[in-house]
Amino acid sequence: MNAMDPGDVTDRHDRRHLVALRDIATAVGSRLDLPSVLSAIIERVCALLDCERASLFVVDDDGAVASLVMVGDAPPIRVPRGVGVVGAVVADGRSLRIDQAWHDPRFHRATDELTGFRTTSLLAVPLIDGGVVKGVVEALNKHGGVAFDDDDEALLEAVSGEIALAVERARVFDEQQRQKAILDRRVQELDLLVEVDLALAAADGVQDVLGIIARRVQELVKSDGASIALVDNRTSALVYRAAAGAGQDKLLGRAVATDTGLAGVSLAVHRPVRVDDAVSDPRHAPNLSKQTMLVPGPLLSVPMTAVIDGVERGLGVLTAVRGRGALPPAPCTTPPFSADDERLLLLLASRVATAVVEEERRQKAREKQQLEAMGHMLAGIVHDFKTPMTVISGYVQLMAAEEDAAEREAQATAVLKSTDQMTSMITELMAFARGDSTVFLRKLWLESFADELRALLVRMVPDVADPELVFSTSLSGNARLDGVKVQRAVVNLVKNAKEALQQAKRRGTIAVTLSADTSDGRDDVVIVVEDDGPGLAPEIADRLFQSFASFGKEGGTGLGLALVKRIAEDHKGGVVVESTPGGGCRFIMHLPRG
Repeated sequence: MNAMDPGDVTDRHDRRHLVALRDIATAVGSRLDLPSVLSAIIERVCALLDCERASLFVVDDDGAVASLVMVGDAPPIRVPRGVGVVGAVVADGRSLRIDQAWHDPRFHRATDELTGFRTTSLLAVPLIDGGVVKGVVEALNKHGGVAFDDDDEALLEAVSGEIALAVERARVFDEQQRQKAILDRRVQELDLLVEVDLALAAADGVQDVLGIIARRVQELVKSDGASIALVDNRTSALVYRAAAGAGQDKLLGRAVATDTGLAGVSLAVHRPVRVDDAVSDPRHAPNLSKQTMLVPGPLLSVPMTAVIDGVERGLGVLTAVRGRGALPPAPCTTPPFSADDERLLLLLASRVATAVVEEERRQKAREKQQLEAMGHMLAGIVHDFKTPMTVISGYVQLMAAEEDAAEREAQATAVLKSTDQMTSMITELMAFARGDSTVFLRKLWLESFADELRALLVRMVPDVADPELVFSTSLSGNARLDGVKVQRAVVNLVKNAKEALQQAKRRGTIAVTLSADTSDGRDDVVIVVEDDGPGLAPEIADRLFQSFASFGKEGGTGLGLALVKRIAEDHKGGVVVESTPGGGCRFIMHLPRG
């Protein structure tokens, strides 16, 4: 047999290296994702070196340990830096070949014990990039029970550079994909917040807001139930105001102490509480679970807080829960909530907190407005009662000194009319406050109505210092009117004119004219009240007949003209005002004869 030519051996050795490089490059060249690249590398190393298994380690970012990325189908493990064969290769930066692994003190037996694999021979080569050890590729147990040789070591060293580049490229790509996923999630969160804000803007009150958020939470974090509990300011209890998911409606309206359950913990510490199995947590409140018939596993509660008057205040709790997938004592099989889920719920909780604070602000404003309205109404009643009370007081004093029985009877009749007027005023004000619009129409003889109205108005301006009253009427026949309410409207107009003249510090004149309007097919009673006072400022003309619009008049309630307008409209008529600054006011009221 001829001796083998050394040149042939070298050529075959070089060809094997080239084929190995080509195979590695082909295997990983079309792959970018890290798991696929690692799998391809391990497969090619095992084929090239004809070994049972291969392992690939990468050095952690802090350089302290090497992480086992793949050992065939074995689970990942971690090896401290400097420990075992891999640790030695990372530390020294040189290849290491061992024929009897278990007899070598550098061999880390714990790896075999963990994986159940028995290592006999091994070859470990550093993966060097830019002069820095980035990892280790390790071949285990060459087939046939033989040891790895120099050629195997040279071959693995030859492809180690390509492996290092492939791993680094895949790691960069994997990091880019991770960052892209983070950015995509942020975009989704922004889209969600825009969607939620639009829904909140269209919601009718805070209760609708809570319902919208509860439903969206259940959908977004794939929970079996979601609930929102708010702190009741009167009782300081947590009251469940909204819920979504099967059986969750059983929570609605339920009140619990603020230190109850995991939700109470979240509220107390003003931080999220995330647990993988609520049932096994001693802080869990089992009574709530019984209400919903859901055995809770993963649970996530986030507090809703707001800074009010410089103090952070807990407003409530937003909670998502998943069923545990198995009854205790079996372990929970449901995936837990993630940090991304927690961040999403915190974003939504901030929206709820904003809505709750705004609702509280509106409620306080409404209560304040209602109290002010009640105050105005009471002040108006007292103010309007002054006229009939003055009349009653005057006639009672006259009756005490009057000896003529007929005159006393007339005075008593006037007193009774004033008390009837007061009763009518009370009824009218109550109807106005309720929003009623009923009038008692009956046939009135207009001449008699005008005489009664004249007598009533004369009593309103008894003193020489009061404005001069000019009263005229051309009415005749009859009309269907509520005489008491019409008188009330005229009295209010005259009272306003009198007060306007008094504030202008002039005596002036108030003219009241009653006439008929039959133009353009009409058949109206027209009552005009005008004065020669300062008139109306243009900026208040459009709001003159609004309730409580007194426009700074001392002692005014703003109810008088609003009542005039109501009375006119209840008669199917109307009232308008004509005024120029400095030129007085002229109120014209049209009332159909009916």
